[in-house]
Formats: sequence, C-alpha cells, structure tokens
Amino acid sequence: EGGRGAAGSGGDFGEAARSTMEDELRALRENLRVAEDKVLDCQSVRDMFAKETDMYRSELKITRDERARLEEDLQKAQEKLRDLKAGQSSGDPGSSQQGVIQAMQKDFDARMERYQDEVKYLRQKCDEKEKRCEHLLAERASLAGELRSAG
Repeated sequence: EGGRGAAGSGGDFGEAARSTMEDELRALRENLRVAEDKVLDCQSVRDMFAKETDMYRSELKITRDERARLEEDLQKAQEKLRDLKAGQSSGDPGSSQQGVIQAMQKDFDARMERYQDEVKYLRQKCDEKEKRCEHLLAERASLAGELRSAG
C-alpha cells in the first residue's frame, strides 16, 4: 500500500504539472492571438496611411504644376509690362494700364502665397504620415519579435 500511495501522489503531481502546462499553453495562445490581431491592425493602419500619403503626394504634384503655370503666367505678364514701358513715347504708362498691371501683380502674389501655404501644409502632412508609417513599422517589428520569442 505504501507503493500505491507514492504512485498515487506522483500521478497527482503529474496531473498538476500537466494542468499547469495546459494553462500556460492557453495563455500563450491567447497572447499569440492578441499579438497577431495587433499586427493585422498595424498593417491596416499602415496601408491606410500609405494611401493618404499617396493622395497628398498627388495633390502636391498638382499644386506644383499649378505653381509652375502661374510662374509662367507671371513671366508673360512681366514681359508685357516691359513691352508697354518700352513702347511708350511719353514716359509713364496710362493710369488704366498701370492699374491693370498692379491688379495682375496683386492677384499673382495672392495666388502664390495661397499655393505656398498649401504646399507647406501638404509637405507637413506627408512628413507626419511618413513618421506614423515608420512608427507602425517599428511597432510591427517589435510585435513580430515578441511573437518569435513567445513561440
């Protein structure tokens, strides 16, 4: 009977160890599932930010193209102004011509300032999105490392 008692208590110890191992296994599986969910969330956020970054880059390109067109318009207007000044026999342009030139210059300056602000804003947004993507990639790498060390 002494042998049976020892075997019985050894069996209880084995059951307890097995139960503990199963609990640990369940906890590790749960941790793995949570980490995989976080990785999937990070990937979807990264993809969303990538799309937004592409959109901002497209807007920036359009704005740059518009700026180039406006600069070209300014050069043409300045050439017209030089031609008017050169073609005049008296020295001062007519008040209506000068008013038109000043209005064109003010309009161009306003547009240029607005587009510069827009370009600045778009660049800042692109930078923010790129930093966020870098952060998400680092978090993803960290979670992948945790997964490897847990598994």
